[in-house]
Amino acid sequence: MENKTGKYIQYAIGEIFLVIVGILIALQINEWNSQRIEARALRNDLEYVLEDLEKDKLALLASRDQRIKGVGACSKILDQYMMGEPMPFTFGNEETENIPEILYERKFKRNEEGFEKVLSSKSFQTEKFKSLREKIDEYGRELDRLIYDEERLNYFIEENELKMFEQGTHQLIYEYARSYKGFANPEIEVRDFDWYDLLSGESALKSIFLRYEDDVNQFLIPQYSRTVEVGEELYQVIESNLSEK
Repeated sequence: MENKTGKYIQYAIGEIFLVIVGILIALQINEWNSQRIEARALRNDLEYVLEDLEKDKLALLASRDQRIKGVGACSKILDQYMMGEPMPFTFGNEETENIPEILYERKFKRNEEGFEKVLSSKSFQTEKFKSLREKIDEYGRELDRLIYDEERLNYFIEENELKMFEQGTHQLIYEYARSYKGFANPEIEVRDFDWYDLLSGESALKSIFLRYEDDVNQFLIPQYSRTVEVGEELYQVIESNLSEK
């Protein structure tokens, strides 16, 4: 009886051991499958980030080009004003066409659907992706600087637009704008005016031109370029990561 009991206990222990081993193996297989699924999902999300970066780049370059045109118009008009040259309004010339764009609020909105998916992934928080996380953070900081610079200029323009309405300048500008954009009856003639008159004295429009010229040249154009550059670097890092087996 003692021998039979000992063998039974040994058999039971062996069975328990096999069950435990089976459970551990099943858990390990499940973990491997989960990691593989997460890795595949992360790869797909990184491809979405590439799409976000492409859209961002197109929007950034378009905004930079518009700013370059606007600041060119500002500088030309300000130079003529400083030299005391009369500047009669000319319907349809390059400087006049860009004035309404200067007064409009321009805000860059990043594409971040792919970024949100990647940053919420547990796999992405591992040491393997540390350098990529740092590059994404760098890109985010550049975007934050750009958005801050845009908001600061937008706020200044908005404050001075209120003064332009008080001075009667805004009505003249937007009378032109509605004709140029085709909102007005084509038979309506735009009132003649001289840019020199609009910029003389305590002119809110002159304040906008001066601030726009300074901010766009000193901050915005370089920041658009810098953000595009960091975005391209991030794009290359992600592509390199996706090419790994």
